[in-house]
Amino acid sequence: MATSPRLPSPGLFLFSIMSITVLEFFQNSQLNFAATYVMGGLGATPEEYSYGAMAYGACAVVAIFKHRWLSDRLGVRRFVAISLVIYTLGTALCALAERPPLFILARAIQGVGGATFFAAARLQLNRFEGKDRLLALLVFGYTMMIGSALGPLLGSYMLQRYSWRWVFWSVLPFVLLAAACLPRLQDIPPVDPPIEYHPGAMVWLLVSAFALQFLFQQTPYDFFSRPGLLLGLGGLWLVSGLIFLFRYRRSASDTPYWDHLVQKRY
Repeated sequence: MATSPRLPSPGLFLFSIMSITVLEFFQNSQLNFAATYVMGGLGATPEEYSYGAMAYGACAVVAIFKHRWLSDRLGVRRFVAISLVIYTLGTALCALAERPPLFILARAIQGVGGATFFAAARLQLNRFEGKDRLLALLVFGYTMMIGSALGPLLGSYMLQRYSWRWVFWSVLPFVLLAAACLPRLQDIPPVDPPIEYHPGAMVWLLVSAFALQFLFQQTPYDFFSRPGLLLGLGGLWLVSGLIFLFRYRRSASDTPYWDHLVQKRY
């Protein structure tokens, strides 16, 4: 079996992985902590605010689905750089939003960019071997916990000293740090033959993801008042998900790789 070349400056490489791993966990934990203040600043109801989380989650699902396809074609560094730009745009729009519609759109943009970070960081860990990989995985896990813990701490400080908008502005220094670490990321050889998906797969995945996210979002508000809406959303999610799995999954060129997931550890 061919082995990966020895990593130059593995400590700096691991720090670069940490810099992109921490972003999404830090921002989301900070936003969850400051939810009441953000709602008040936007003049949003809890239901309107939850649309932002729904938009983020649905867009992130679709972005993750295309992660390897985009990474192979753009290259790891360029793909992460583009994702950082998109994520920064979404973050800035969240900070500038005056009403819920712009905030929801901004969260969707954040989801498109932010979905890249965890997957890209996890794939980078595969460049380590043996005991080094175990250490890298431990650091990876601790980075997620640190990001989740640091978010509320910094969020409370920003709310006390400034305003809810700084819950978003305070993320930008972490984005700049991740951008500075980009050159340390390692290229990952593209899959041969290249992964291809039928365009219809994206359509049905998008429908399925939005239906499921909308179902979760509406359940606390319409469980008794509009059960028909929930049943309709559940049916749409089930039908579109089955069409995606059975019509397009088997025609995707990466189908053999899916079979590796049928293992006890997964």
